[in-house]
Amino acid sequence: MAEPSEYSAPDRVIFRVYQSRLDIKVDVEGGFGRNEIKVNRIGIESSVKLLRTRLAELSRSYVNGQSDQSTAERLLLLRDIASEGDRIRSQLVPKNCLPSPSGQATTIVFKLQDDVDFLVPWGLLFDRHPDKDIDHLSESELREGFWCVKHDVCAIFPSNYQESPWARPNLLIEPKKLIATIHSAAEQFAIDTNPKGSRWQFGSVCRSQREFDRLLRLHRNGDHWFFYFFCHARPNQLVIDTRRPDEPLTPELVQFWLNGMENARGLFFLNGCDTGVSYRREEGGVTWLEATRNPGFLGFVGTEAIIPTRFAWRIGRDFLRLLIVDQRTPLEAMRWLRSFHWPLSLLYALYCVPDALIAATEPIAFPEARTTNHCEEEMGEGLAATLPFLEER
Repeated sequence: MAEPSEYSAPDRVIFRVYQSRLDIKVDVEGGFGRNEIKVNRIGIESSVKLLRTRLAELSRSYVNGQSDQSTAERLLLLRDIASEGDRIRSQLVPKNCLPSPSGQATTIVFKLQDDVDFLVPWGLLFDRHPDKDIDHLSESELREGFWCVKHDVCAIFPSNYQESPWARPNLLIEPKKLIATIHSAAEQFAIDTNPKGSRWQFGSVCRSQREFDRLLRLHRNGDHWFFYFFCHARPNQLVIDTRRPDEPLTPELVQFWLNGMENARGLFFLNGCDTGVSYRREEGGVTWLEATRNPGFLGFVGTEAIIPTRFAWRIGRDFLRLLIVDQRTPLEAMRWLRSFHWPLSLLYALYCVPDALIAATEPIAFPEARTTNHCEEEMGEGLAATLPFLEER
């Protein structure tokens, strides 16, 4: 697999995150001081909950049609999200931990230690404007303050990196190992309400947990995989079978399957509502981040709130095109999507190795990634019908 000639690794700042406290370590060439702070977890959780509530309200506003009032409401919601992001950042990350602006983007990686089970929406941390209060910022000024835009934030477990954190892990995938697990009704809704909608050419398509299990049993060892899920979801389950909604796919099941795959490598894209929201069903349960941290697996791309079905369909299509056909890294692909699909691109987050390079062993056809803002396409009266969101059904 050829290394793209234009690729150059960005500057990195790495924070280590512990469960009951945040031990923040800045590790970047040139050297910065170490800082260790303790935070009130209850206060952080309260801010995170409010931030995600406002983010869900922003998402819902895009299925209610365009109006001057809704545009003004969205600006207020963005300011509320930014305010909570600023509050979380001010408690977790002292500004003196970051390098001074140099004109070059600094990528921030949060390395979560093994005991972490509560996920902060790291990409939605926010830097205040030097001259204006958040309540007076325009939409474009707000955009530049979110860390997912400003710093290409990602969060991972150390076990997702088998080599140095500066190395680039590669995945070379046979088409049959590009697995799409798709909720049929959600797919049909997205296609029926999208004038240019069509099904894609996946190597393998599963429409039930049983099909997914059977496929993994056929190919267990020494393989490279990409798992794409487009389905209704909650933080602790994916509903992928229209006929058996009471048999969801859980993080515990995924972890069990991956534990049985020897020398396998892969990446997950969980394209449903709230998949980046940490939640354990019971004592001893696991989160999606824990389930996808087996050595060799690179984590997952997830979501921070509810996702409009049509928007999720388009973002998933474009992300797969950028990743597998255009051979952009997850970091580069998400940066591209954020540049065109504001503000709902805030819903997506990288809980994976940012520099993975993925290619297929044979050509795979995906439509060109579109530069028309999918958020504007999401407007319309008809979207309140049957399946407007990828919530659990």
